[in-house]
Amino acid sequence: MNDSEKKEMKDIAELEVRRYFDTYLRDVYPAQTKQILDLHDKNEEAHGGMPRRFNRVIWTLLGVATAGGGIGGTVAAILRAAVAGA
Repeated sequence: MNDSEKKEMKDIAELEVRRYFDTYLRDVYPAQTKQILDLHDKNEEAHGGMPRRFNRVIWTLLGVATAGGGIGGTVAAILRAAVAGA
């Protein structure tokens, strides 16, 4: 086997490995990742179950209260300025 034949074999082997990993990264890996994440998301214990839902309610209420307070403060400042200017 001469040097050009060895190089050709090496190039073919490298091409096959690249094709394998291209297929893996394009088709197999995303499917594996999706399956793992779907199983994880369906597991009640993975996300803390009820405590997580309760925390979400608390954070939502805190957000609504903060936004309401900000809007109320702005409205109060506008009304105070309107009354003081009148």
